[in-house]
Amino acid sequence: MVKFQGFELHGVYETASGKKNSETDTRTFDQIAIDAIYRMDNLYFGARYNTVSGELQSGEDVSTDRIQVGAGWFMTSNVLLKAVYTSQTYNDYPAGSILEDGKFNGLTIEGVVAF
Repeated sequence: MVKFQGFELHGVYETASGKKNSETDTRTFDQIAIDAIYRMDNLYFGARYNTVSGELQSGEDVSTDRIQVGAGWFMTSNVLLKAVYTSQTYNDYPAGSILEDGKFNGLTIEGVVAF
């Protein structure tokens, strides 16, 4: 994590490898995520990019990408109102897969009360 004044940058890289007992070759999936947040007084603005890619058991290389942008307002120290727009796509999944050409776009508005 990197902080400078009201700006924060978070990042992660993860990798996982493995196989079923019935498989001879190991498969690997990688994940990269980056979050950027700017805080000022009782408001914040943020963006996130996340991607996961790897090889399915059937041999296809696939990936999933997500982009989010959002903003929040701390009405009090324990009450938050926030809105987030998300766009997610599923890439290169095989024909017939439930994820083939899959995508999601949507807006979420939340109210949060912390105790």
